[in-house]
Amino acid sequence: MVNLKECETFDLRLIKGPSDYLSLANSTEALEKIEACMKVWINQIEQTWRELDIRITDAGNEAKDNVKYLYTLEKFCDPLYNNDPSIVINLKKKQYNFLDQRKTDFDQDYDEFCKQTDDVHSQLRTFIENSIEKIQNTERALSLLKKFERLGISDLAIDEKYQKILQNYGRDIEMISKLYSRQKNDPPIARDMPPIAGKILWARQLFNKIQEPMELFQKQPNILQTADAKRIVRNYNKVAKVLLEFEVLYHRGWLRQIEIAKAGLQASLLVKAPETGELFVNFDPQILTLIRETECMAKMGLEIPPFAQDFQQKQDIFKKNYNRLQMTLSENKRVRSKIQSTFMQLMGPHLVKVDNAIQPGLTSLNWTSLNIDKYLSRISEALDELELLLNRVNDLIEFRIDAVLQDMSTIQLCKLPEEEPIACEEFVRELCVKAAQMLHCKSSLVEEAANEFINMLLDLESLSKEEEEEKSKDSSGNEHQKEFDGERKTEKRSFTYNASQINDGSPSPVTKRKKKDLMQTLEEEAQELLSYFSHRNVDALLKVTRNTLETIRKRIHSSSLLYFIEDDLSSKQKQSSHPIFRTSITLSIPNITMIPALDEVQQALNKTVEYIVSVPKGVGQWSKERISKNKMNERKIAAMRRGSRDSDSEDGVPEITVRSILGNAHFK
Repeated sequence: MVNLKECETFDLRLIKGPSDYLSLANSTEALEKIEACMKVWINQIEQTWRELDIRITDAGNEAKDNVKYLYTLEKFCDPLYNNDPSIVINLKKKQYNFLDQRKTDFDQDYDEFCKQTDDVHSQLRTFIENSIEKIQNTERALSLLKKFERLGISDLAIDEKYQKILQNYGRDIEMISKLYSRQKNDPPIARDMPPIAGKILWARQLFNKIQEPMELFQKQPNILQTADAKRIVRNYNKVAKVLLEFEVLYHRGWLRQIEIAKAGLQASLLVKAPETGELFVNFDPQILTLIRETECMAKMGLEIPPFAQDFQQKQDIFKKNYNRLQMTLSENKRVRSKIQSTFMQLMGPHLVKVDNAIQPGLTSLNWTSLNIDKYLSRISEALDELELLLNRVNDLIEFRIDAVLQDMSTIQLCKLPEEEPIACEEFVRELCVKAAQMLHCKSSLVEEAANEFINMLLDLESLSKEEEEEKSKDSSGNEHQKEFDGERKTEKRSFTYNASQINDGSPSPVTKRKKKDLMQTLEEEAQELLSYFSHRNVDALLKVTRNTLETIRKRIHSSSLLYFIEDDLSSKQKQSSHPIFRTSITLSIPNITMIPALDEVQQALNKTVEYIVSVPKGVGQWSKERISKNKMNERKIAAMRRGSRDSDSEDGVPEITVRSILGNAHFK
């Protein structure tokens, strides 16, 4: 494990979400600080990996040397097992006359043979002692000594070597005992191992280190008869008992956890945060850990209860249901984020359908239920319907309300001269009646869209039909599904807006009263929403009037100012700031006369302003009451018939009506 240094150049705790990542990506200074910190960490990791690589390389080389050494040793030992030594071969080649006492060749050769044999034995003893000193592993030392024991040479002091290895083995037992005492509370666990199985595997590894040599020693009964050997055996029994008790203790604890996890599967699929109301998947992550524990316990040959085996067989189902629930909650949050605050209240009945589909997961369904797939399908269907409605509603607001209101605020109520100034009479006459007609047309479109939008949200009849269809489907279900649906009906009655308040069947008096209250509340919210869009429509009319008057003011001010400045910049600006009115100067001695007079120009300008201010009066007022869906259809049919008869007005309002309104805006 690498302990990375704390980042001193930047406080990484400030990075909490995607928005922080985006802001950091746009900050060059912050990125440089984080890159500096990352370079330090990379150097740390590289240094650690280099050290590990060196250690692994050294261990690998040592293992290769040991294997090579053992193979070499076996190569030289095998001839001793299967063949005669060279000095024996030499003796066999010579011809001796044992009856001739005067010839002492055999005695001399035999003495030489004994001397050479003693030398070989001495070298073997030295070799065995050096090898045992070098080999730290007791099991490997015993294996080596066993090979020399097969030679059957009495003066190799094999028993003494066994005693020496036994002493080393006693120290190994003491080391294992100390290691256990030091690490028993927090033993090192192998990678990808669950906690309990990892601890049991750790204890088994310690036990195997002392068990395998002891099995080899037990094949030499005479070695274990000494006082030191008996002491080592007692230490072995003590440590082995402790390690086995450690394994049994944790295995029993795991069996108890399995029973707790069994009860955990009876928990509901979902849980709701009491403070925020946010939904979470109610799945204990320990269940997946216990499933992994079960796999490891089975490989180690430990007892596995039947319920744990069932756990293991159903782990794919648990994981699939968990992932699908997580995805469903994410989808639920994504779809609900499309709801704008302006029409949140009217979404109540539609949100209830989704809430009713989710509710069984909070109360009745658990992780052992057989109908989780059908439950998730119902939620998916409800979310799809809700998203379809929200997409239609948001598109209607964006393209049929917001876009039209934006167009209304940019309409030109009068056309100012672009090249040559005009006479006062022409300017007043050029005030276009079509602007008022266009505003009236667009205002009518916004009113129609607003009413259609509200009617879309208040379309409770479709909800009632869908509920009836669900009921008819539920009645043909199996026994499990009937129980599930009965729970859903019970859960629906606990909501503020529920299906019983919307259905068209034969409800009880209490249900009738609740339905009436619900409809009254929704009508009030609809009226407020309609008033909100009406105010936005009025704001658009005020904005277009204000913008037109401001344009005229700026034009008069700039045209009168720029002609007193003589520079290049001003000449360029003059091209876009031509004067509005055309007047002439006449010399009437002794006076100079302006035609038309300044008063007449001011009077024409005043009349123009009155016309502009009166333009919104040509826009029909919205109905104070919400127009129902049927009335809107009737209006459309009537408008189509009227449009076929009267082609003078594009929006169904005669031009003379607008002109009459503007005609009243004259001054006396």
